[in-house]
Amino acid sequence: MFKFLKKKTPNPTRKTTDLKISVVMPVYLGYYEGCADGREGRFRLAIRSFFNQKHENKQLIIVSDGCDIAEKIVDEEFCEPSIIFKKIEKQPLFSGNVRAEGIKLASGDVICYLDSDDVLGENHLTTIANGFDDEKLDWVYYNDLIYQPNKPMVRDVQLVLGLAGTSSIAHRADCAATWSGCNNYNHDWLFIKRLMALNPNYKKIFGAEYLVCHIPKVL
Repeated sequence: MFKFLKKKTPNPTRKTTDLKISVVMPVYLGYYEGCADGREGRFRLAIRSFFNQKHENKQLIIVSDGCDIAEKIVDEEFCEPSIIFKKIEKQPLFSGNVRAEGIKLASGDVICYLDSDDVLGENHLTTIANGFDDEKLDWVYYNDLIYQPNKPMVRDVQLVLGLAGTSSIAHRADCAATWSGCNNYNHDWLFIKRLMALNPNYKKIFGAEYLVCHIPKVL
């Protein structure tokens, strides 16, 4: 198995290891055009990659929009205090409402995201926490990794349409940008544009370990 497999802190001297990171994961395991195969297994791997994180102060918030299968898997296999599961009504595909519901339940200082068919390397949350060493930062972005059988390929993420998404950002829980109205296939880019406009203090960090395991028509 691949080994990879709300609020700003008031004290600027607070250690980054103390930052609580909330990972928001939307999940819908039904079929849609371009979806990955074996998605129940991928969902399990995604959750396990959260548990494998070296950063200890964390929580995983899984928001399922009308997916009974995901609820059954979590109830039977992943009943852990660090996981919050919420089922909501089925939303239109790529609706920002799903991630918005997850943020409502987040108790972390920082929010990041994990798709249900991707995985996190064990140092991913540590890298994010260290990236917020500057108290003035609102959010960070980073390169992600494209899965390949022998060695992941680093994807150079730039803040432009098509090259930045939820796999490459983390933000303070109290950021002004919201997911409301960020819908359709480019919903994540719409949110990032809001971050750039409303939360101007950001930077690129390096060393993140977000492994993209499915790209439509590629993986």
